[in-house]
Amino acid sequence: MKILIMSDTHGLTNEIETIKKRHNSDVVVHCGDSELASDALVLDGVEVVKGNCDSANGFVEEIIVDLDDGITCLVTHGHLYGVKENLQKLIDRAEELAVNFCFFGHTHIAGAITINNTIFINPGSLKTPQNSIEKTYAILEIQDKAYNLIFYNQEGLEVKEKELQIN
Repeated sequence: MKILIMSDTHGLTNEIETIKKRHNSDVVVHCGDSELASDALVLDGVEVVKGNCDSANGFVEEIIVDLDDGITCLVTHGHLYGVKENLQKLIDRAEELAVNFCFFGHTHIAGAITINNTIFINPGSLKTPQNSIEKTYAILEIQDKAYNLIFYNQEGLEVKEKELQIN
């Protein structure tokens, strides 16, 4: 199973469509701050949550996505969990829900870390990255309970994965 993860696109549409077509993923997830309406064609078939910059668009604050073979994922933007300060509230929520993965945004910093058997993934931002000049998204591939995670820049070139800081 191939999962495309993006966040913090802040009104971009052409870029989202290009990336969706580039990877032909089984599941597409947007971790909030799309700044698009819930009926936007670019978001058709995309699992989307509401970010702090999304106003009255019909998105929910968090969702649980069943990926495959009992593998579950919490998707949230992260602002309600204070992820700019540290990940502790998000770690607690993931543990409470007993999910395998947690996808989130808000910090505009790409990275991943495993904590208490949950893999936390922030795909970064396709519009305004904070830690580099790279505009990023991620592809997670899961097969037989094993996974492979790759971060890409907007042009589709692989970028080096960074470990998220948990403070």
